[in-house]
Amino acid sequence: MEMLIGSVEDPVLFWVAQGKTNPEIGTITGVKLTTVKKHLENVYQKLSVDNRTAAATMALDSLGPLE
Repeated sequence: MEMLIGSVEDPVLFWVAQGKTNPEIGTITGVKLTTVKKHLENVYQKLSVDNRTAAATMALDSLGPLE
């Protein structure tokens, strides 16, 4: 998945997978809410998903079993 998601979008997807809201992600990453939303739009398109839950699931699945 690293090849699909750009380095700017990667932290946004990471925090989505951690259950953070868009405003929380903006605060953590130091970007505006509109920027977070745009990065998520790009992530959804690149992963061919429609929502943050599907994107987070793909991100977590790409890690494999956590044991």
